[in-house]
Amino acid sequence: MKGNFRGNAGIQKLHKRFRKAFRIQENLNHYSDEGFKNAERNSIKHGFLNGKIEVFAPDHPVPQ
Repeated sequence: MKGNFRGNAGIQKLHKRFRKAFRIQENLNHYSDEGFKNAERNSIKHGFLNGKIEVFAPDHPVPQ
């Protein structure tokens, strides 16, 4: 993702959003360090491939 910042700004924003969506208390307490890295990577990959990650928490309200 290095290089052209304008070209990568949208990708970086999505990556940040998907990472934040995964880092909820439930996931932080569930995985070991290595397992967390793998699960987070797979979750972010899933978000990019499907275009969304559905998370319903105080930070992420239920869509109307």
